[in-house]
Amino acid sequence: MRRAYNKGDWKIAKHHASKIINTPKEQELARSVLIRACWNQKEYSEVIHLNSLWGNAFQELSDNAEYSLQIHAHISTDGKSQHPRIMALHRSQPSPEKSDVEWNGVDMVQNFIQEGSRLWMIHPHGWTHWDMPTDFALLDTHPDLLRLTAELLLYPWHKSTRSNLEGTRQLGTLPSLAFSAGTDSTAAALIMPKNTILGYHRRNFEGLLNHRNADRLLEFMRNEKAKKSY
Repeated sequence: MRRAYNKGDWKIAKHHASKIINTPKEQELARSVLIRACWNQKEYSEVIHLNSLWGNAFQELSDNAEYSLQIHAHISTDGKSQHPRIMALHRSQPSPEKSDVEWNGVDMVQNFIQEGSRLWMIHPHGWTHWDMPTDFALLDTHPDLLRLTAELLLYPWHKSTRSNLEGTRQLGTLPSLAFSAGTDSTAAALIMPKNTILGYHRRNFEGLLNHRNADRLLEFMRNEKAKKSY
């Protein structure tokens, strides 16, 4: 079974796995080989079926299979072709109290509302929000910034988000930097003016990105700034 699987002989691997799948000592390995062989053979419906039989022990593989089936069915215009994990993430996100706002695919500015110091943006999959400084006011924010935000988040999936900018926004007095805490942005931060605002984006949900190194760097920079004018 192992040799067949490692060689990519999926049919033979499935045959051997089926023989020992009811043996308690071998069951876990046999199930893994069987369902992954089905995946490699693009038998996506069978992957989903087996996962449901086995207590959803292979949920990630099943989600990927469901997503693949949707792609093959050419479901793409209404967001249903999103990966199940992404859709679940959208559903779990909070929404504002004024949740009767509907997505406006023409005027991006109309998709933003403010509640307290939280800025909300509605999009075809739900809501995204930012916790802003206490003195932030949506009405005082130039519409070009809102249009640009919508485009950066949603283009090219929603092409209507790319729209012409007014170009009337006046430059501010403080420089800022989209700060990733990586080598390039750290080097940029070191040569930027001392009053530069570093914008580090930390999402409020668990993802693949590990913030540990960024946290260490930001803490170091805070300590250095406290000791001297950084």
